Amino acid sequence: MRKAISHALDRKALIHGTVFGLGRIASCMYPGDHWTHNPNLKPVSYDPELSAEAGYPNGLTVKGYYGNYAIAMNIAEAI
Repeated sequence: MRKAISHALDRKALIHGTVFGLGRIASCMYPGDHWTHNPNLKPVSYDPELSAEAGYPNGLTVKGYYGNYAIAMNIAEAI
C-alpha cells in the first residue's frame, strides 16, 4: 500500500499547484544537485493504477497533521 500511495502522487502537479512550479522532483529528501544525493535512486513514477491493484480503486482518504502555515496547508490539502 505504501508503494501504491507513492505512485498515486502526481508530483509535477503538486509542485505546480502548491509552490508555483518552484520545486523540483527528487528521488529522496535531497535533489540531484545536492552533495548528499544518491544517483542510484530514481524518482517514483506517477502510476495511480497501483492504488486500484492494492485494493483502493476509488482512491484513499488520508488523515494526519501538517504544519500550520500557509504553504504547508496548501501542500497538505493537495495531498
